[in-house]
Amino acid sequence: MTYRKGHAAYMSKWRTRPNARAWREEYDHRPGVVRRRRQQQARRRARPEAKALQRVLARRWAKANVGKVRASRRAWELANPEVVRAKTRNHHRRHRPELREYERRDPRRLARIKRRKALLRSAVSAPGADLIIPDVVYERSGGACGICHGPLARVDMDIDHIIPLTRGGAHTYDNVQAAHRSCNRSKGNRLPEDVP
Repeated sequence: MTYRKGHAAYMSKWRTRPNARAWREEYDHRPGVVRRRRQQQARRRARPEAKALQRVLARRWAKANVGKVRASRRAWELANPEVVRAKTRNHHRRHRPELREYERRDPRRLARIKRRKALLRSAVSAPGADLIIPDVVYERSGGACGICHGPLARVDMDIDHIIPLTRGGAHTYDNVQAAHRSCNRSKGNRLPEDVP
């Protein structure tokens, strides 16, 4: 690469200026300089404090976009069932003593949870089932609980099946509504007409 006459003097003049570093980062595009700049940026990103900051920012974004995160995770799980099964097997293998202790302490609750999960899996994979996105359900509700009709914040929202899955309800947009978690828990598997 050739430079014009007096280039060294020109560069030395810039090196003595206070903003020389900013100038180099913005205007100096020689291959060696670009490579060094990229290496420095990579080293800065690899520092523990930079990684910690990135994790904090990622958690903050995920907290503000719960619906997007859940929908994305669910779509990935549906697209990668083998990987999900392998991860579940590994998790159960690693935590077998804790799971056995939990099962010994409250066997009925664990059986109830397993039945509920199996029912939801079969409902989601049934023909005609929809991929339910929580943000869409919340927007349709207009910020009101479908059970008590009170104001509902997005962070307090739970998805309620109007006709419960245990009563033959479908996992479709027509059969879901936004509800407070407490309202959904108190409703249980009752039909809308049975809820006071």
